[in-house]
Amino acid sequence: MDRAIEIYVDSMYEMFRTKGWKILIEDLSNSKIQCNSVEATKDNDDLQFRKGQLDIIAFITSLETQVEKVHEENL
Repeated sequence: MDRAIEIYVDSMYEMFRTKGWKILIEDLSNSKIQCNSVEATKDNDDLQFRKGQLDIIAFITSLETQVEKVHEENL
């Protein structure tokens, strides 16, 4: 494994084990429910904003899986 990738993966795994990471993921999962409400959407701009929020939430909440894939691909 390339040393830079190894450092990246190790650092990310270290972060994933923290209480703060677990709290962040829990908060984002709760926020996802609120952002995903079509009933609360006011107009197209608000819809696009919510879509952006959901994209970011999906990226962050799937980060652990993404890092695992990087790790497996570089063994």
